[in-house]
Amino acid sequence: LKYYAEYVEESDFVIFSDYDKHFQCRAQEIIRTANEAKTRIAVDPKSAYWELYRGADLLTPNLKEFKKVQKECGTFHSSEPKDILKRLGIKSMLITEGKDGMTLWNQRRKTPIHVDADQLEVIDVTGAGDTVIAAFVLGRVRGYSELESMEFATSAAGAVCRKIGTAVAWADEVKRPELKQQVA
Repeated sequence: LKYYAEYVEESDFVIFSDYDKHFQCRAQEIIRTANEAKTRIAVDPKSAYWELYRGADLLTPNLKEFKKVQKECGTFHSSEPKDILKRLGIKSMLITEGKDGMTLWNQRRKTPIHVDADQLEVIDVTGAGDTVIAAFVLGRVRGYSELESMEFATSAAGAVCRKIGTAVAWADEVKRPELKQQVA
């Protein structure tokens, strides 16, 4: 955490992938450190207790993870995505939906944005969620709009799903939007 705190201020975005491997007890400290540095933070959640991720800029659950939390939230509060975001102080949530694409909800937009998945042959979905969060964040850092970042992430995830095992989406395999403005 000391190493992280030293470098977070120099970052445009932090990705915190919670693989349910001992960092949940530090999740709030990781998010708070990013917030204090005014560095955006995206979280790929594993815990169904999303209070851990309060204050994140972006949450990227898959549909199964979201439905589990939605069911539990419905017991106590509204389980609508926008209400969950507001209650937890999370700005946006990108729900990956496998072959059905992905949907982005956020607090400032009235309706979500949906992007269909590339309809290509799927061989192995290993790493698709990690690819989505990395590609979406990269798109945002490069100056892509939310929609362009979603399309970029969908294309990258499609490239990974056409390979066996943990794989990389190479630049020549991914459709990239044309930048509308120069980004430094």
